[in-house]
Amino acid sequence: MTHLWNPAGPDCYEPEDHADDKPFDITSVGAVEDMSWPEMVTTRALTVLPQDLQDRYGEIVLTVHDGEYLKVPLDGEADLVAELRERGYEVIRDDDRINLLDGLGLGSLAK
Repeated sequence: MTHLWNPAGPDCYEPEDHADDKPFDITSVGAVEDMSWPEMVTTRALTVLPQDLQDRYGEIVLTVHDGEYLKVPLDGEADLVAELRERGYEVIRDDDRINLLDGLGLGSLAK
């Protein structure tokens, strides 16, 4: 492992590294270009939603490119929200936040 002092000197950088005086464009990062980051919000549900609620209200769907995600049918959404609120979760619908977390505008096909 190499230890670099902060700030590192100019000899610690490769010529192709991003220049400090140029704006950073997140859409040029490989994982964003490949649409593998950020993870789909529905994929994150597999880690943040309690397992018993996943089992009761959702179904795991496998995609070719993005792996598994949790599909919650619309007819079960109100019951899921009610049960989350009963458990003390604050639940609101915020489509702008969902789109932001899903990467809308970062090269996503869903623009």
